[in-house]
Formats: sequence, structure tokens, C-alpha cells
Amino acid sequence: MRVIFISGYAEEVFADSLDPTTKFTFLPKPFSLKELAGRVKEVMSEPN
Repeated sequence: MRVIFISGYAEEVFADSLDPTTKFTFLPKPFSLKELAGRVKEVMSEPN
């Protein structure tokens, strides 16, 4: 499953609480609709 965490907190907060082998993408707030769409496109185009 592909996951994009969206938060106003630092990326390290999520990374520290996940299994080190878990792959995820982080999008910090605030972001524009263009940034969100770009990140979703990027994540969806990554190989499994």
C-alpha cells in the first residue's frame, strides 16, 4: 500500500514510530493543491 503522511509536524515524528522497513512519503503542511497533486502522481508512478 502506498501512503502519504500529511502533517504540520516534522517527518521524523512519523519515521520514528514506524517499522524501519516501511516506505512512506511525507508532505508537510502547508502545501498547495498543485504540490499535493504532484506528490500523488509521483507516488502512484513508483514501482511496487
